[in-house]
Order: sequence, then structure tokens, then C-alpha cells
Amino acid sequence: MKTKIYYILCFIFIFSSFSQTATVMKRFKDNGNGTITDTKTGLIWQQEPISQNGCWEDAIANAKKNRLAGYSNWRLPTIAELRVLISGADRKNKAEWLNLQGFKNVQPNWFWSSSEKDRNYSWYIYMRTGDIHAFLKVYGPYSAIYVRSSR
Repeated sequence: MKTKIYYILCFIFIFSSFSQTATVMKRFKDNGNGTITDTKTGLIWQQEPISQNGCWEDAIANAKKNRLAGYSNWRLPTIAELRVLISGADRKNKAEWLNLQGFKNVQPNWFWSSSEKDRNYSWYIYMRTGDIHAFLKVYGPYSAIYVRSSR
């Protein structure tokens, strides 16, 4: 009888440990309002990116106009923030990986960052491979995913 109780308690302990580990390991939290929180960084991301005609300055301006989830402090992320966003991706296609994490309709396109290389070029990231390059700011169309601090 004691042996059965011991095995049952061991099973419950092991099962609850796995359950807690799986919960802790989830990096992205769907906020249910069109945003998703990266628990690794504390940043809140627009859950569904945009693709529009226009240039880098339009992407910056549109971020400032964004009122998603009642917030007005949206911005274009830095290249470092975009790099961290896709860090840990276990797939070659980073856009596909983000979609599996709870983001919606992330396409394997080039995404602008707010980081400037110089006055004519800005950094952007290719969401298929994670490659980072500089591109002329005056060109479009563009894809963007806006971010805000949780504070």
C-alpha cells in the first residue's frame, strides 16, 4: 500500500513539474487586444504587422499615429529589438516561427527598423532568414511591426 502511494505521489510531482516548466517556457503572451508581449524583453508588439506603400519616414510617422489597444506610444523598433524578437527561432523561416508563437500574418518580407546607418540609409531585417541590411530610406513599399514599452 505504501509503495502505491509513493508511486502516485511521484507521478503527481513529476507531472506537475512538467506542467509548470511548460508554462514558464512560453515566451510570448497574447494580450487578447491585438498585441503580444515578449516575456523575455517586456516589450509589447503589434500582433499583426502592416505592409504599405511608402518610405522609411512614412513607417516612422505611421507608428506615431497608431492607437492599437488604446495606446499612443507605438514606435518602429530598433534593429537590436528586431534581432532579439527572432532570437531563439528554431526554424529557418523567422516569419513562420513568429506566426507559430502567436503573431498573425507575419510575412517573410523586409521589415524596417528605426535604426539609421547614416542620413540616407536605415537598417532592416529580412523575416525569412533574419539577415540584416541597410537600405535607402526613400524606397518602399515597406513592412513594419510596431512596438511599445510595457511601462
